[in-house]
Amino acid sequence: MAKQTRKTFKTLANNFSQIITSHGTLGESRRRYEGVDRLLEKESDNSKEALRGKAARSAGRKDRMASAEIPICQIKKDTAHAYLAGTFLNAIPIFAAVSTDRARQDSAAQLNILTKRDQIRFAWVAEFLRSFDDVLRYNVAPMEISWATRHMAKADTNIVAGTATTGAVSAIAYEGVRIRRLDPYNSFWDETVEPHEVARRGSHAGYVESLTRVETLRLIRDLNEDFTFTSNLRIVHEGNSADIGGKVEARSDVKYYIPQINPAVTVRDPEDFSGFFAPSTPKGEKLRKGCHRVTTVYVRVIPEDLDIVAVSSDSMAPQIYKCIYVDNLIIYAEALAQGTELLPIVVGQLYPGNRGKKSFVEYIADLQDLATANMHASLASLRRAVDDRALYDPTRIEKQDVESKDPARKIPVTRSLLGGTLAEAYYQIPYEDRVSPMFGNMLQTCFSLADTTTGINPSSQGSFIPGNKTLNEFQTIMSNADARLHLGAVQLSNNLLGPIREMLLLHYLVHAQSENISDVEDGQATQVQIDPAILREEVPQYAMADGVMPASRIANTEAMLQALNIIQNHPMGAMEYDTIGIAVDLLKTAGFSNLHQYKRTPEEMAALQQQLGAANATDTRADQPITASRDG
Repeated sequence: MAKQTRKTFKTLANNFSQIITSHGTLGESRRRYEGVDRLLEKESDNSKEALRGKAARSAGRKDRMASAEIPICQIKKDTAHAYLAGTFLNAIPIFAAVSTDRARQDSAAQLNILTKRDQIRFAWVAEFLRSFDDVLRYNVAPMEISWATRHMAKADTNIVAGTATTGAVSAIAYEGVRIRRLDPYNSFWDETVEPHEVARRGSHAGYVESLTRVETLRLIRDLNEDFTFTSNLRIVHEGNSADIGGKVEARSDVKYYIPQINPAVTVRDPEDFSGFFAPSTPKGEKLRKGCHRVTTVYVRVIPEDLDIVAVSSDSMAPQIYKCIYVDNLIIYAEALAQGTELLPIVVGQLYPGNRGKKSFVEYIADLQDLATANMHASLASLRRAVDDRALYDPTRIEKQDVESKDPARKIPVTRSLLGGTLAEAYYQIPYEDRVSPMFGNMLQTCFSLADTTTGINPSSQGSFIPGNKTLNEFQTIMSNADARLHLGAVQLSNNLLGPIREMLLLHYLVHAQSENISDVEDGQATQVQIDPAILREEVPQYAMADGVMPASRIANTEAMLQALNIIQNHPMGAMEYDTIGIAVDLLKTAGFSNLHQYKRTPEEMAALQQQLGAANATDTRADQPITASRDG
């Protein structure tokens, strides 16, 4: 593909500036996310009493009763998070290729070995875990799917005479599909469509990162040189202070954002890390001191509208560009000839809808506030019991003496000029606690309402509930308890994992190379031959499974197992159907890819046939009738 022209870079830079100006709601979304995080981290109470209590706790004062937030949101979120992880992330691979055609089982294994390898290399499980946490917190979970290169080292054998060490290290690079979780605070997308429709219908989606100079240059080295803008790259390499003419800028007001959640931790300005990353080289005075703001944007444009060269013959056909900006300079613009209508950024939603839709945590935030307010009322009552309220005569007793926290301090009392007793100088108001006895019931009510709101019962959280339920009744209750969570899993299977499965398959069909790959489950014992031509030819015969629609359900293995049992117990059925073939298909569908290592060699087959022949001959002689001799 031809290198992009300067005109294309300049046009896309102007287009980016127009896109960013439409994101005036990003600040509002960030404040909303920050409020959710403070709620989960128990930092949402900023009242005077709470701040004084936190200060006393930080000072190690054990004699003070500090207010506490009841973590209802965190408890329910973690339970739902564990359910999503158990539903989608227990299988290896996460996305299994399934074919109901027996002749294509081996080619389906090629896709499975590719996904197994990349699942480990690019840590898919860790990325999905964070995305599932995001979707429960904010009801959005942006993820990027791309074909990426990863650099690492391998150990080689290098024998040198006179040295005891025989190992050496060499650099290697491998490619694969990277599924990456994006930070919702620093991600943006087309808000004219609902978030879960961004990949299919959105005009753009992108994210902002704060990278050191080292990370920025490493990112640039991995880019395809055919789509880089050399003039702007020279500015980045020599430092932003270099005054080089001809640069193309894209003005952006979107800054990298770090939320302030824990008041005990001070977060630095992400674009002012000069104290940490100031270059110490002789060029240190010229180079930028701090981090670069790197923005990646996927934009869907009509080439004719922007007056740029179209990749296809139809200049009115939508085209997806990947653009990368360092600070305000565009350095990369690649037309993605991926044959799909999907933007490489997918935004999952647990509750599909516009940006006003509340998240899982936000739905129960008021219940946590109610439980916390009840706790504060109970603590206030306890403080009243410890620090009693009283009436005193300020002409006879000093204020500092009455309010002293020293339990052994003596209180001097001045004699009244009008006479009177000592009891008249100080009167303690009777204490009557009417709040604390209600605390337990109120707290239980808040938790019960949270259970009802989320559909999570105590048994789902590992709590034992005594009763006289039978096993079937208990299983029915637990099945109904998971129904609400399963509904959310079905939503994510369709609006998050569905587009990912589609792009995952396409990347392998386009980029996979002919090679032998060792199955990660049994080391070097199993080698799978990757043939891209076969994958492309037979792709319509595959279905990609996940936790909601597993491979066993697509291939209907339960019915196959029942059929196998019936056929084996029927003599005529065993003659008509290949029972061993059915059993092998069941094992392959279950992911048992190294079955062939148990296959007998031709020599072993010949020896087995000889043994069976000898055994049959012995049985034939034993069955012959015994005849009497003439002498008998």
